[in-house]
Amino acid sequence: MNNNNQFEFIIQYLKKENINIDFKEFKFQIETHPDFPSLLSFSEALDFFRIENVAAKISKKQLDQLPDNFVALLQTKNKGQFLSFVERQGDNFGYSTEKSKQTVSKAEFLDVWQEIILIVEKTAETKTNKPKTNILLWLLVTLFSFLFITSIEVINLFNFKMVVVLILILLGVYLAIEALKQEFGVKSSFSAAFCGSNNTSYQSNCESVITSKKAKLFSNFGLSDLGIIFFTGHLLAYYLMVISNYTQNFITLSFLVLLPAVPVTFYSLYFQRFIEKKWCTICLMIIAVLYVELPIFSFYSNYNFKELSLFSISIFLLAFISSLLIWFVVKPFITNYFKLKSSEITSIRFKRSYKLFKLALKDSRKIEYTSLKSVLCIGNPDAKIKISIVTNPFCGYCTEAHKILDALLQRFSDQVQLNIRFNFNQEHANNDSKLLHYRLVQIYFEKGAVMFMKALSNWFETKDLNRWFNVFGKGEINIETEQILTNQTKQNQNNKLTFTPALIVGEFLFPKMYDRSDLVNFISELADDEDFLVDNYKNKI
Repeated sequence: MNNNNQFEFIIQYLKKENINIDFKEFKFQIETHPDFPSLLSFSEALDFFRIENVAAKISKKQLDQLPDNFVALLQTKNKGQFLSFVERQGDNFGYSTEKSKQTVSKAEFLDVWQEIILIVEKTAETKTNKPKTNILLWLLVTLFSFLFITSIEVINLFNFKMVVVLILILLGVYLAIEALKQEFGVKSSFSAAFCGSNNTSYQSNCESVITSKKAKLFSNFGLSDLGIIFFTGHLLAYYLMVISNYTQNFITLSFLVLLPAVPVTFYSLYFQRFIEKKWCTICLMIIAVLYVELPIFSFYSNYNFKELSLFSISIFLLAFISSLLIWFVVKPFITNYFKLKSSEITSIRFKRSYKLFKLALKDSRKIEYTSLKSVLCIGNPDAKIKISIVTNPFCGYCTEAHKILDALLQRFSDQVQLNIRFNFNQEHANNDSKLLHYRLVQIYFEKGAVMFMKALSNWFETKDLNRWFNVFGKGEINIETEQILTNQTKQNQNNKLTFTPALIVGEFLFPKMYDRSDLVNFISELADDEDFLVDNYKNKI
């Protein structure tokens, strides 16, 4: 399956169904899935956001029974297999490839459809969060907008030639950034639209051309570096010289600096055509911008080089040198960021492998489940997965553990049963601690599991005794409650569970090499694994 632009189809589909989620997090969940880029990775990422979905193989006879919008696995002669967002359009079907949209008849669609579909349904449980704002992007947009507006203000809106020059420079900066995205492996809608075609008459692969080691002018310096340095330096020179009232000098100097750029464009064209034997559409656009700039600067230049002052030349050179130095400082940080990001995704994908998790879990200390069962039982008593936690309201690390378990219970309420066990030292506890523990236990028996979890969650959110007592009341010290807490503590000590929070899945202590938040990734597999189903285990004995 082709991985290029592999998320666009699902994003289109979710937007069409009016499901708005954090697509950055959604992409991360898919990329870190051990079966990425299979359909299962997309389905389970949807599960993460509580989006009801069905991924199934169905007969072609059932096509008419499908909704108007769905995701399908298609196969064509040119592309091989790929997932696509499909829209029913009357008697026809529309689907997208990386380069184009196709509208075909029902018969033609049946020829390319592989009978695999993915359908989503928005419900009350669907977690529809708005995407997080990219602060860096907005800062860059604000900066460029400021430069553009102030430049227009300084040069006067009616100075047409300088407006045209600014637009061309900004276009060059944008294309240079797109070229860098290809070098760092960042996909964008722009590159998806213009790169990646593989027709017999025209082969375009921007990433292949830009990342080719043959295209490097020096060990780590290629055409994409040259592009970003040139255009950002040109933009900085434009701004500095315009506000210094050296606009004509800027035009003349720009014309002079564009002349040596022409041989570089010849080299780029030669490299793409004869060495790499692929075309880079972004590179060709950058060359086109340079070729448009050259006659414009030539036309507006007065060719009076004697009028060039030493100060204006210094400003012009300072802008390009600054751009060069800044890029040499910044690029290693950007490179390391993307390397670390790629490494993180790989390691998380490795960590999310259920086979590895199962080995780690079975290698952990085993504890008899009969000594873990608690009278404070949350969730479905008939659930296949039994999770136990040894906790203490005054434990700092327990806060995060309870948040994870709360989310787990909400998402898998039918599949999980949670045993709450307090590690309460009756002899050394002060009066407030006793009143809190006693009240929590009494809330469970008086008002039920839901109110108990609400009270416990409220405590971990505030950790303010007076506020909590005002809302939920103080506990009554009695023998029944004391016996429950004492028995739990003794059992915990017998099981050597003296630290909190201690998490036990079935009869195995949760492995230290995993974060507790990782547990959510394995619930589906655990529910089908008899090695960890406590009731099944007991029946085998």
